[in-house]
Amino acid sequence: RAAEWLSENGFVDAAVEHALAAGDVEHAAYLVNASWLRYFDAGLGNTVRRWLRILDASDADQSTAYVVTTAWMAALSGNTKEMDQRLAQLGRASNNGPLPDGTRSVESVIALIRGLFGFGGPLDMQAAATRAAELETNGSNPWFAVANTAFGHASYVMGDLDTAVGVLQKAANSEATPALMRIFALATQ
Repeated sequence: RAAEWLSENGFVDAAVEHALAAGDVEHAAYLVNASWLRYFDAGLGNTVRRWLRILDASDADQSTAYVVTTAWMAALSGNTKEMDQRLAQLGRASNNGPLPDGTRSVESVIALIRGLFGFGGPLDMQAAATRAAELETNGSNPWFAVANTAFGHASYVMGDLDTAVGVLQKAANSEATPALMRIFALATQ
């Protein structure tokens, strides 16, 4: 109950600790996934990494929410081995609904990561970014901006500058765009 109250009142860090103390690993993973983007975008990536280290010592690796957050942090850190391992794990996941962080599905997460980072090369990046933009259509959701930033960047890399400029402007101008995505979208234009 303390974890619930703390998370509802904006004390995510304490809520995660209370959920873990209560042995509710699934709830802790849910809280971390629901909050990681906001924390990372605010420059608190080390807090997210600390949460994941704590969860890593538990049974959290069975939680889709944990695997999603770990995949994102691995990609953001350039740890392609960990990212590939987590994306493969997600590819076997049965969760097809929305995730706590607001992404539409596990399929969307995989497409977002592959499309945004392009570690699989430009053709893979373009295909994944296109799919992410098809899946993330809610303009009031930050993942809409991430998907369109990925699609715009992939279009730029592939030489389709007209598409790139239009899509990147859409991504940069969304109200829900995370600061880092806004910077990336504006810098790529």
